[in-house]
Amino acid sequence: MDEYLENTNLEELEQECCLEDYQHEEAELDSHKIKANDVNENQQMNDESQVEENEEKINQQQEQNLENQMIEEQQQNNNKDKLKQFQDHMAFITELNFKRNYLNQTQQMLGEELDINESLKLQMEYYFCDTNLTHDSYLRSIISKSPKNCVDIKVFLKFNKIQQILKQIQDKHINSTYGIESQANKKNQKNYKNQSAIVSKKDLIHLIRDSLKESNILKVKMDSLKVKRRFPFNLQQALKNSQQRTLYIDFLPPKCSKQTLVSIFGNFRIININLPLQKNSQLCQGFAFIEFISEEEANQALITKNSSIPKELILLTEKKIGQGSIRIITYKKWQEEKQSFKELSKSQHEQKNKNTNQNRKSSDDFVSIDVEIIQNSLIKIINIPQNVLKAEVVLAVRHLGYEFYCDYLDEANNNQTKYNNNQQQNIIQNSNIQIDNNLIQQDKPPQLNDILKVGQAMIRFQNSEEKRFAVQKLQNNYNNKLQVEIRGQLCDVVSTITEEEEKSYWNYIKYKKNEFRKFFFQKKQQKKLNITQSHTK
Repeated sequence: MDEYLENTNLEELEQECCLEDYQHEEAELDSHKIKANDVNENQQMNDESQVEENEEKINQQQEQNLENQMIEEQQQNNNKDKLKQFQDHMAFITELNFKRNYLNQTQQMLGEELDINESLKLQMEYYFCDTNLTHDSYLRSIISKSPKNCVDIKVFLKFNKIQQILKQIQDKHINSTYGIESQANKKNQKNYKNQSAIVSKKDLIHLIRDSLKESNILKVKMDSLKVKRRFPFNLQQALKNSQQRTLYIDFLPPKCSKQTLVSIFGNFRIININLPLQKNSQLCQGFAFIEFISEEEANQALITKNSSIPKELILLTEKKIGQGSIRIITYKKWQEEKQSFKELSKSQHEQKNKNTNQNRKSSDDFVSIDVEIIQNSLIKIINIPQNVLKAEVVLAVRHLGYEFYCDYLDEANNNQTKYNNNQQQNIIQNSNIQIDNNLIQQDKPPQLNDILKVGQAMIRFQNSEEKRFAVQKLQNNYNNKLQVEIRGQLCDVVSTITEEEEKSYWNYIKYKKNEFRKFFFQKKQQKKLNITQSHTK
């Protein structure tokens, strides 16, 4: 019995021990799970904090980028504002210089008389303006050779305008030193001959440097005595801007001057006028380019002046000008017209060469070519003075068109083109040139003296439209009379050519062209013959 109880207690004890072990293991598992959960929670919290930190860093970076972008935009806006102020000041300086040269309105624009330092500053600023640098290749070359686009101030001592201002400084210094005022006292004063030593070259350079300290266009290096623009010069952009605010004016009378154009466009802000003149007579060639301070100003001038005839031109021509006698267009449209004319001339030449090549044979026989007859493209000049050269006739009418041809008969040419009957028959037999009977019936080679008399010239234009413009220019220039001036004498111009004269002239042109071609054809054939003979030997 005791043994049975002992055995029963042992089993219970073992069961209790197993239960305790199981409970202990479950407690350990629970503790491990709790720890794992704590670790996961900590890890999750760490991840969340890391994500928050990253997001915060990203937000800070974005804010920094936005700040930098705003700073860059502000800098760009400031640069744009500075550039706009720079361009506006350049336009003001250019307009001021133009009015000082043509209207003497410097004091009126500034409200006070300029002192010498201000004159130096304005003149130096004008030298570096876009309008001047666009045309001043010498100063542009100096700027381009410098690595930092700087120019020595001593270079400007050779410029005429600067020399005039510096001369005023020297005269003022001499007057204050010696009391010299009149020209007679200058000649009598012994020390006046040493005026160059009174104001040294170094002092003049320093004077120019000091006058540019407050310039809005230029920066000065005080130590090296060099000057440069605050913004670099771009030639292509400057030309583009200049063309946008430029107008082209055509059919101007010969007596038209820059002062006339200033009086016509006086209500608008002009900064430059380009009026080409004839070389000998110094008269207007019939057209001009006017540059305004802005494109809007040019468009306003185009709208206002293109619909009315200026009274200044009526006074110059001494007659009532009809509507359309002058023409005002933009620079861009003028370029398009010029380009279209070049393309038209090129296509005509190409077509002419193409027709010529098609008419040529592959054999060694010479083949004459036809000439394209252009109706209503001729004018005749008569009563030309004696001993006038052909070059003088061309110079007198070169302002009438872009391209033309001139045939002129003087006494020398008339003597050279006289043939007897035997010579005429020999020329016809040996020339192998077919005269077009559709033009005019002839039994001898056409000559210039058959068409023109001594002292007459025939002008041939590219087309009838160019002839019409030429006749209109002549009427505007000479009070509705068809005349042209040669050696100071007015020669009459005949704009209506008879049908018979026109046929004779074109037949002559065809003959001369074929004679010219045959001459070179014979030279070419002779050269081939010489080469063949040399090879056979």
